[in-house]
Amino acid sequence: LFAQGAWKSYDFNWLKYDNPKERYVYVQTLRDYHKFVDPILEKAAKDPARGHQLSGTVLLSSYFPIPWVLGDFSNIGYYPSKDNWPEKLDTDFIAVDADKANEVEKRLKDRYFKTDFLLRDGMDECCAYFRYSTFQDVFPGRQPEFEPGQSHE
Repeated sequence: LFAQGAWKSYDFNWLKYDNPKERYVYVQTLRDYHKFVDPILEKAAKDPARGHQLSGTVLLSSYFPIPWVLGDFSNIGYYPSKDNWPEKLDTDFIAVDADKANEVEKRLKDRYFKTDFLLRDGMDECCAYFRYSTFQDVFPGRQPEFEPGQSHE
């Protein structure tokens, strides 16, 4: 019994923590969120002097565990409601609920790499934006997916 319980605990906590068939997984972060946080962490590792000075805007209705993972970055604003979005949205990286991405794009003035990701099961898709001039060394050979002034409708 002990061995089975230990294996089940290991399997749930380390291997299948984001399996939606598990009873308590709805609160777990999906592995897909690495599409958002990993480029930021990679940029900080490549450029330690400037890396933790990156500015970010997180416009997600529910954004945990992002503050824990990016806790060393002091220039990130978290805005769970559209009512309190900042005036200026152009920062080094942005995360937004996909259904609000068009509103964000209307206000952006810089070029950005754009990536879709899922944060948690039960949440809608999110969009991540990474400023081209800041992250071009993290995404070598990739062209920006967002250009200001271009219609994407």
